[in-house]
Amino acid sequence: MPRRLWTMYLFALAMASGNAAAQEPPANALPEPLTLEFALSQAESAHPQLEASRHLIESREARRRQAESANDYRIDIDGRLRWIDLPAGAPSPGLNDDHALAITLEKPLLDFGLSDERERAARLGEEGARQRYVDTVQLRRETIMRRYFDVLLADLQFFRENERMAVAFIRLDRARERQRLGQRDDLDILELERIYQKVRRDRYYFESQQRVTRARLAQAMNRPDQLSADLSRPELPQLKRKPPELEKLQDLARQHNPGLIALRKEAASAQSTLAATRKSDGLTVDAEMGYGAYAYQLPSRENWNVGIKFNYPLARGGRTEADIALAVSAMNQAQTSLRQAEMALQQDLLETWMDINTLRIERDEMFALYDYRGLKLDQTRTRYEQEMQADLGDTMVLFTDAEWRLRRTEYELALKWLKLEGLVGVPYEQFPRQAEQEN
Repeated sequence: MPRRLWTMYLFALAMASGNAAAQEPPANALPEPLTLEFALSQAESAHPQLEASRHLIESREARRRQAESANDYRIDIDGRLRWIDLPAGAPSPGLNDDHALAITLEKPLLDFGLSDERERAARLGEEGARQRYVDTVQLRRETIMRRYFDVLLADLQFFRENERMAVAFIRLDRARERQRLGQRDDLDILELERIYQKVRRDRYYFESQQRVTRARLAQAMNRPDQLSADLSRPELPQLKRKPPELEKLQDLARQHNPGLIALRKEAASAQSTLAATRKSDGLTVDAEMGYGAYAYQLPSRENWNVGIKFNYPLARGGRTEADIALAVSAMNQAQTSLRQAEMALQQDLLETWMDINTLRIERDEMFALYDYRGLKLDQTRTRYEQEMQADLGDTMVLFTDAEWRLRRTEYELALKWLKLEGLVGVPYEQFPRQAEQEN
């Protein structure tokens, strides 16, 4: 049975319910086989991690709109129903209606930069939240890719342990047959039994890992109830890439890394918040216009009024100083976080760049081992068919292990390339021209 069909068969046995075969797949079912491209397309699907970033954007957007609306006009309607009893000698002694209805319009005219700073702080906060969303999507892509590769590697590990268990069982069975002929003693049998039971335990452990890794992948894609039985092995053209110079990548990252941009926006927002706080005790000028209708008219009551209102607070009892101190602290924290992120990004870029170069060399080593094990398997199979050699099972185990080592190196290299793109903040196609594919 081909390996892929064997995978689907084993996993179907573990997953199937009594009547699962008779049920039609749901409309939003995952494709079978699942592809890496489809899995990565789920990075922006509704997921708690991503929803938190979306809610942050909504919150910052609301703050921006609130700041922008501070300079909008305001229209109020005030009314009352009232009766007054005027004393003798008044123009209309006795009980009188004193109802009133008034409409007023207010429009801020000048605040000497206060609203501008508040709007700028809110706008920068929203822009920072949007950059954090981009960063979160990239992290989700990395998580999904890693979970996808974990499934493929778990399948290879299971195949290796399954072959190893078959070898151990055959050796134990042959030893028991020789024991019946008096050619093996009990101690040899017990040693082979111990080896078989250990391999059998490992085999069942890696079988369970097939389901565990699929469940993690489903969680990463926000499809916790849909576990894929079969995953296609992806083509990975990035394995042939050659990384450009580190200094050029660092220059790009300083300009385009979304996490760094978000922190810069947040630091600038905190600076504008501080500037607005310092101006909060300044002069403000508002325009006013109103019209009122009164049931009981007095000479001092006007129907129309138009004017300009000035406000300049004289004392706030230390509240402004406290607000400024809080704003200064927030700004300092934001700037410190930015500097820490710049240092961390530089180190992360260095390590990722070095990892890529190391893994490219390791991949060549694993290819050599894989080719050697493959040729060795062909030779052993030929001798086995000619009844000249009996260790075909061991050679198959070594070949599967070599394939697992090669794929693990390739998948780790692909993950490092995806991480490098996320750190730099632009896709590989926008890397410096020196980063050309090798033939």
